[in-house]
Amino acid sequence: MVRVAVALSCSLVLMLALGANFSSAQNTLEVSTICNGSPVPDAESQQAVTDAIGDVVKHTSDPGYHYKAFKSKDQRAAYAIGACNGALSKSQCDTCMSMADFKLDLYCREPSSIYKKGGQIKLVDCRLRFELYDFDF
Repeated sequence: MVRVAVALSCSLVLMLALGANFSSAQNTLEVSTICNGSPVPDAESQQAVTDAIGDVVKHTSDPGYHYKAFKSKDQRAAYAIGACNGALSKSQCDTCMSMADFKLDLYCREPSSIYKKGGQIKLVDCRLRFELYDFDF
């Protein structure tokens, strides 16, 4: 009887310890979205925006879960920044940032695939913003 109780206690402690190392899935529910009404004025700025967003989506899950990018194309500049909830794993942050990028495209690109001059989306566990000027969250 004592051995069974000890075995159950050890099993419970082990399950709790292992469970503490597993985080739940990322929450990609939208909290807010804002887009500038004006389109990016030229192809060079458009490419800078595309490059900056791509860089942020790729690197936000690096240590720190916060990444800012500056990209320029023929003297046209774009800035983007991303952040993830620090409780997420690297792959969960990557997934959340990919979803933020996808949703930002839906809201802040014109039907002709031209970005607006700026936009941001906040999901429960991550956020993404881009502008043609320098900024901080």
